[in-house]
Amino acid sequence: MSALFVGRERVMASLEARLADATEGRGSVVMLAGEAGIGKTAIVREFASTARVSGVVVLSGSCFEGGWQPAYGPWVEALGGFLAGLDPARLSRLVGDDAPPLAELFPSLRAALPGTAEPAPLRPSEARFRLATVERHVANLYRKIGARRRAEATAYALSHGLR
Repeated sequence: MSALFVGRERVMASLEARLADATEGRGSVVMLAGEAGIGKTAIVREFASTARVSGVVVLSGSCFEGGWQPAYGPWVEALGGFLAGLDPARLSRLVGDDAPPLAELFPSLRAALPGTAEPAPLRPSEARFRLATVERHVANLYRKIGARRRAEATAYALSHGLR
């Protein structure tokens, strides 16, 4: 913990314990809650820094204040940066057959993986099922990232909007 980050030892110890559990294959969810300006984002950033130093892949996405949110905003932001840093061969292995529907959320996949098929068009009566389909593909991608190396924990940190 940095010398400038004081008074958060208990919170950081709790987060570090959850990280240790995750590296042992026991995942969990932690939510930070509190009034605006009390340091939730600073805690997440400090923890993410600690996790990265430990060799953990940290994915981070943000939510916006207010009622409007882009579809899958924080997940797209978190995964988008990670996917953009992969070489095409590794990216292709990771997304596999999920590339066409994932390219709807991550347009850069089409540039990185030329020849990615367009997803099958849906009739209006089927469009309501697209949400569940996309959720399944995103969940599958997160699973693959986490399963890449069992000893490596993958931390998903949302820097805003946790309540």
